[in-house]
Amino acid sequence: MSAESRGEVRKDPRGYIKVSLDFLENHRTGPLSPVTKLSLLELWMYCHRNRTNGLVAVAQARKMVPRRIRDALTTAGCWRHHACTTATPCGHGACTVGAPCGHGVVTMHDYRHHQAFYLDPAERREKARSAGRSGGLAKAANRRAAASKPASETARAPAGNACASHRSQVTDISGSVGSTPAVSNAWEEKNLPPPRLPTQRRRHGGDEVADRLNAAAPEIPATAAMRRRVLARLAPDAVAVLADPQAGAVRSAQAQAELDRADALIDARAEFVATGDLAEKPEADRLFDPHGADGYARRMAAAQRPLPVPDPVTPGEVRALAYRLARDHLDAIARHGGRPPGPAREALRAEIEALLGHGVGQDVLRAELASMLDSGLWAASKLRERIQAVCA
Repeated sequence: MSAESRGEVRKDPRGYIKVSLDFLENHRTGPLSPVTKLSLLELWMYCHRNRTNGLVAVAQARKMVPRRIRDALTTAGCWRHHACTTATPCGHGACTVGAPCGHGVVTMHDYRHHQAFYLDPAERREKARSAGRSGGLAKAANRRAAASKPASETARAPAGNACASHRSQVTDISGSVGSTPAVSNAWEEKNLPPPRLPTQRRRHGGDEVADRLNAAAPEIPATAAMRRRVLARLAPDAVAVLADPQAGAVRSAQAQAELDRADALIDARAEFVATGDLAEKPEADRLFDPHGADGYARRMAAAQRPLPVPDPVTPGEVRALAYRLARDHLDAIARHGGRPPGPAREALRAEIEALLGHGVGQDVLRAELASMLDSGLWAASKLRERIQAVCA
């Protein structure tokens, strides 16, 4: 007999967000274009899927939506931008007062009033502990009440009442299957880590070509030399201070702390790519958030941002970087409605590889590709013209 025929309702395991019925015509989102409305829903889904409580890093927002849509969302008041300066650091990821990230975050309008809000790990543990304590006290009270009944009263109870009591207990148990049970606290009382289910490791790249190229320069630094180059792009000022023999002890200590924070960001990113989640680590939380208690959420947000790609050195790294830049550019063009031809990907990859081989920096290439994306261009010849105009 199926679950539907028995009258049982299966709970949908997929996540969901809340959208009001007047989303298409209210005063805030009604004037937006259909593409902008779809981008706004994508941002809400990103916040719900990654449990950011309505916060999106500016770097991530730039990857998800183009500039014209970002301007439309800002004008409509669908989000609020928080600039990151030395006086007012955003505190998102590895941003601190001493070394602000310079980009900031955007806060989705009224996200916490309508969408699901995820508690801090400390509050979640306290809620689970209180639920377990209340469940234990209720069970002990029922046990004492059953023990205090006279034995003669129990003996005089007819068999019919016993059967009725048994049926009521069965009914109560079956009715409580759909509700949320009391959270057990046995693992915390025994100071043992909770059981961890095995998760499938995410692959780098989408197809066999991407896998072969990404093996030369993976997202997570595979060697110590690549790790040093990623650290140099994450914290260039700290690396320069530590390399200066004239720097004082205070500046060296601050630079070392900043370098440790960047090193912890790489480890958090590696853990997120491997498992899709981050366990609570007080030491790493203090590195990422030395001024507050919500280091877990900020470390999670920082781990979701891709690491900066180090400058290519070997031919394999040059080839892999060229493939990534061409792939990301054409995928973004396709997401925004463009239809580049089939040979465009290989032509753009070969052009980027040739430009990298001639000494053009990857930062210049990324800036020109971003401007080409805003204009909807994907031709390799246009990229060479732009680079020649910049280098002239």
